[in-house]
Amino acid sequence: DAVFAPLVAALGPSLERLEARGLSALARLDLAALARVVLLDLSACRAALSDASVGQLATALARRKTVRKLALGNARELTDDACRALGDELGDVLDDVSLYGCFRVTDLGVMHLANPRLDRVNLCGCYKVSDAGRRRLIHQNERILIYNRPRDFGLPHPMHKDGWSQG
Repeated sequence: DAVFAPLVAALGPSLERLEARGLSALARLDLAALARVVLLDLSACRAALSDASVGQLATALARRKTVRKLALGNARELTDDACRALGDELGDVLDDVSLYGCFRVTDLGVMHLANPRLDRVNLCGCYKVSDAGRRRLIHQNERILIYNRPRDFGLPHPMHKDGWSQG
């Protein structure tokens, strides 16, 4: 973490993809420096991710409207409140959300993310999201792809040729 913050500050203006897996504190992530980040992977940042910190993150990212792909995998403390913050603040820009292993998220949380822009979502390990919740999500957006492998985060939707969401 000590080396990470100055590195992000130095590279921030040119970064389009930031994989900060396992970061122990979001406070060390200078969001103001991430003016061009399109993909942000905060998977396995368990200690750093809470409903409150995701709410703050969503508010900060909403000012820029550049992040399209957000991974919060294995953030075991996240609940539907984090999904509400993401939907409210970033619902019109996110096209890929990975909630892999966020086992406290329920059908209600997933519906906060339902938006025609959302192309891909990973709900593997979200054990409280039922088949009915997945069907409602698909009903809201028939072209959405629900994927299961965390390593598939950030990949293009099979229907898009350029690798970024059409919107």
